[in-house]
Order: sequence, then structure tokens, then C-alpha cells
Amino acid sequence: MKKQYLGSIVLFSGLLIGLNIPNQVDAEGEINSSENSYAPFWGSGQDTYGEWIFTTTDGHYIGYKNMFIADLSNSIQFDYIGENTGKMEYRILAEDEVTVLASGAYTNNAVIDLSSYKDGVYYVEVNKYKAPGSIIGPNTNFVQVNKESIDINLTINGNYGKYNPTSVNHSSAKEGATIGWVIKGENGFILEGTGNVTPEQMQTLGDGKYTIETTVTGKTMYGNPLTNKTNDNFEIRHPESTTLVDRPINPESLTGTKK
Repeated sequence: MKKQYLGSIVLFSGLLIGLNIPNQVDAEGEINSSENSYAPFWGSGQDTYGEWIFTTTDGHYIGYKNMFIADLSNSIQFDYIGENTGKMEYRILAEDEVTVLASGAYTNNAVIDLSSYKDGVYYVEVNKYKAPGSIIGPNTNFVQVNKESIDINLTINGNYGKYNPTSVNHSSAKEGATIGWVIKGENGFILEGTGNVTPEQMQTLGDGKYTIETTVTGKTMYGNPLTNKTNDNFEIRHPESTTLVDRPINPESLTGTKK
């Protein structure tokens, strides 16, 4: 379980204001067993005292200027500890911070599931109102969730498809992606390399059935690792034939064999 203690964050006219928020982090960030506490912020004219415990069940936690970021997280939770006693609500916003994708009532430590959302930047807002029936003065927590994946394409080339292929091409739309591959035969490892499998490399393979396993790696916009894998099969087969003649002149029989 990955937890981060957050100070209260107050939303004024679309701007986030907070105290003791860490500066931008360029390196990889992941929550560990230590817990960092941030002092609560008192908003003018609003009873906003309280503290939030923000938990991600996967991914990485990053402090970024005046906002908190969950990188590669599919589910997050919030726990409000403070004096406000009113209702709690949550909203999931699109990258424009205006379009509402989901909303509803919220209770402490309920899981907000983003696993079905496609790649992109989302914002999760949870409000705790001052008192029952109150519609003003909520204590607001606002977290950015970055969802990214990395693609890999594998194409086996040749006149006969997966029989006697001449090369294997790889590609990924992710900028800066690194592609590595391993070719295994029926008895295990045969060959490995990076990028595409060239005709010269394919020509070193003897007859047999093979599997190519390809791995692509890269980084998210915040520097955390991405990976994806794919595989496919092909066969190398060069039939040999022989012709037997019973005698070189006026033969009475011809026998052909192949393997």
C-alpha cells in the first residue's frame, strides 16, 4: 500500500493554492514506506482545516509544484481527517480540467477506479463540505493522474509469410523507445539483438521452428518506466531432394526422395 499525507488544498477560481508543496520532480518518483506530511492551508473565508491521506494501489507518486501527481495509477483513494462534517463528493475531470467524466458521492478510503480510462491526463477532485447541508466552503483535494502505455509492433517479412521469412521489423510510436528481441528454437535460446532482425541474422538460422520474443521499454512524461512485450512464431524449412537412377544409360527406373 502506497500512502502520501497531503496538506489541505483549496480551489479558487480554477487555481490550486497550497503550502509546503514540493517543487517539480524530474526523476522517477515512487511512494515508499516513509510518509511526508504537509501543513494544512487555511483559505480566506473558508473553514478548510483538515488533512488528506492520498493512497495509490499502483504506479508512482510525484510532487509537482502546487499539485500532486499519480503517474501510471489505475486506482486511488482519499482519507479526510479534519473538522468538516458535511458530505463528500468526487469528480474525475478531463485534461482540460473542465469536462466532467464521472462524479458522485464519496466516502473515506473508497477506491476511485481509472483502469478503464485510455491513455491521457486526468484530474481527480474530492470535496469535504463544512457541515451537513452546506454547499459552500468545502475542503478540496486535487490530484493529477497520468495514464500512459507503450506500443510495440512486430512484422515477419517474407514471400511465404511465416515460412522461411527474410527479416523481422519492429516499431513503436513512443518517442525514445528501446526495442530488444530474443529468438528461441525448440531447444532454447538461439539469437538476440535490438531493433529489427536483419536478413543476415535470419540466414544464420537452420531448419526448425522458432519463437521471437520482443520487449519495448520507454519512460512516461515524468520519467517512470514503461514496458510492453509481444511474440510470434515462424519456421525455417529448406527441403532436400535426391534422385536415384538405376543406370546412367537407358535407365529402367528413377526414384526420387525428399526430406
